[in-house]
Amino acid sequence: MTVGRWKAFALAVLAAGAAAMMLWGPRPEARETVLNAFAQANFAGGSCHIYREGYLDDNHYKAEEKAAFLECLGETIMGQEKAGNAEEKGGGCAGAENAVVYEQSTEDGTKTLRLTFLTEETEEDGTESRNNYLRAEIFLSREPDAGEALEEQERLREATGAAGLEDEVVIEISGYYEGKMSREEQRIAAETLFDRMKAVRRDEIDEEELYTVYGYSSDGGEARSVAGVPVNVNLAVTYDEQLDRTVFRLGCPMIGTEY
Repeated sequence: MTVGRWKAFALAVLAAGAAAMMLWGPRPEARETVLNAFAQANFAGGSCHIYREGYLDDNHYKAEEKAAFLECLGETIMGQEKAGNAEEKGGGCAGAENAVVYEQSTEDGTKTLRLTFLTEETEEDGTESRNNYLRAEIFLSREPDAGEALEEQERLREATGAAGLEDEVVIEISGYYEGKMSREEQRIAAETLFDRMKAVRRDEIDEEELYTVYGYSSDGGEARSVAGVPVNVNLAVTYDEQLDRTVFRLGCPMIGTEY
C-alpha cells in the first residue's frame, strides 16, 4: 500500500474510532466537579498535561507509514492549528530500537501536541516479535478551566479511539502558591480540595518532601483499582526550593509522571 493510500486509510480508521467513542465512551463531563474544584483554588499559576498511551493493534508499520500515521493523527487532533513535523530518533527510548516523534504547537506556544511512536523488537527461541507503542500527549502551558481541559481530553480520546490504546485518558494539572506552606497548611488545603471535589480519602503518603493523597469521587470519571479499592483522584504537594513555590499536582485518575 502506498503512503498516500495508507494515509487515506488511516484517516478513515481514526474517523471511525471517533464516532465509536462518541457513542460508547465515558461521559465527557465526568471530571468536571473535580477539575472545577482545582481551578477554584486560586493558584498563582499552573499548567496541564493530558495523555493516552498503549500498544497499537497493528504491529507491522513501516518507517514511512509511522510518519504518515502520526501526521494523520496530528492533523485530526490539532485541526487547523499550526502543523509540525515527524522526526525519526534512534535509541534511548525504553529499550526501543527506534522512535518516531511528531510535535506541533499553536503559534502562541500555549499548546503543544506530542505523539511518540516506539517500536520494540525482541527475539526469543529464534522467534522475532515486534510491538508498536503510542503515547499521545497534549501540554498546556497554563492552568486551564474545567471546560477547556475536558474539551482537550475528549479531542484526544476521540482521535485515538481506533488505535487500540488503553481506554484511560489521564489529566494532570498543576498549580502553585508562592512561598513555602507548612505541612499543616498543605493538609488543610488538600482537605478543602477533596471536600470541593466530593472525594473520599482512600490513603495518604506523608514524607519529608512529599505529601500525597489518594481518593475517589463519584464525579471523578475513570478509576483504577488500588489495593482492591477504586481511586480516581490523586493529589501531590511538594515544595520547589529553587522557585520558592508550593506546588499542587492533581492526577485523574492518578499522577503517572514524576513529581
